[in-house]
Amino acid sequence: MIGRALSGIETVLHIIYSYFPFYTGGRETVIKELISNSRWHPRISHLVVSFRRPNEPRRVALRGIYAHRILRIPTMSVMSSLTVILNMLLLALKSLREAQVNSVRIAHVHNPGSEAIAGLLLKKILKLKLIVHVHGYVEEEHSTLAPLLRPLWSYLYRACLSKADVAIFIHSHILQHTLKKKIAMRKPIVITPGVNSKKFHPTGPSYLKHRLLREAGIEEMPQNPIIVAHIATLRGGFVKGQDLSLKAASIVTESLPHACFIFVGKGDQKDLRRLASQLHVGDHVGFLGERRDIPEILRSVDIVLHPSRYEGFGISVLEAMACGKPVIATAVGGAKDIIQGGVDGLLIYRSEVELAENLIRLIQNRKLRKELSANAVIKARRYGWKRMTKKILEIYEEALR
Repeated sequence: MIGRALSGIETVLHIIYSYFPFYTGGRETVIKELISNSRWHPRISHLVVSFRRPNEPRRVALRGIYAHRILRIPTMSVMSSLTVILNMLLLALKSLREAQVNSVRIAHVHNPGSEAIAGLLLKKILKLKLIVHVHGYVEEEHSTLAPLLRPLWSYLYRACLSKADVAIFIHSHILQHTLKKKIAMRKPIVITPGVNSKKFHPTGPSYLKHRLLREAGIEEMPQNPIIVAHIATLRGGFVKGQDLSLKAASIVTESLPHACFIFVGKGDQKDLRRLASQLHVGDHVGFLGERRDIPEILRSVDIVLHPSRYEGFGISVLEAMACGKPVIATAVGGAKDIIQGGVDGLLIYRSEVELAENLIRLIQNRKLRKELSANAVIKARRYGWKRMTKKILEIYEEALR
């Protein structure tokens, strides 16, 4: 727009499949914190394009920054591949329109998967600077969710990265994984996400344990329960390892009946509840669903589990550590960078037996829990959103020169 051009403010268009406040994953958190921490910048403004669900508004504002959202075509089982492609094209067309109307100079694509076509078209047609932000093992994860489109995911992933002016990776393992594919990238760089230490910290409001368990649906509870929490979105195939936590619970509660497990996160809980029933752990397991009071919940529990099969960075791992909780996580994604096994958390390798053994060890060893908790808080303080924001703003400024 003319007024914007005269004011000297340049617009960055963020392209993401879903966005706050209705989605609270790692990618959404990165954009939210980037916007929140860069409001002071005299030259950079932000705009977001994403999908929305039928009951959500077309436009939402976060600290004065607008997210323009389009309605996604529902996925039909018999035409799932076609609807995925149509949705990618819809997102691309919406991104092109908003980029033209708002005189956008930089396109920031958050994952070269469903968002890749939009980034490639903005680069080709409008000659925008293209920043690609890789938040996970995109090619592999998308191929698992839509195997018929594996060749398309592979092409888009590689094309988007090779055309990008800058490729940002959220941790070194994903960068190394990508380099092994011999994709020619102009400028790959690692910028790790952070944790909001004002929101996630050991002291602050919390819940009485029995109240929290009652809210989760556990009525018959021990006098002094140990609460183990698994906080993650429920996705297809239990990507976040909720099934591993349930299987570990069936082992742990045989010898430690005062252990209680709560599952927190949006998504259909039907399969998880069915598995809990099959494992006969219903009396020890509760479900809280999607919650907005995660810091309070974290401060109320004793141990946090994060046995993901795939993981980008694992911001939720950092959030639990910042609240002073010992975390048991699978050694995938950013957890391998964040946690030093046996010092500020425990790492496992996707086995419910190994998970159960480490849980029993933690529950029975109060001293170890306290040591891990104290070290976890120290480790979490190293990761800040302002540091991430500063590095990304430097990339924008260089692109605008």
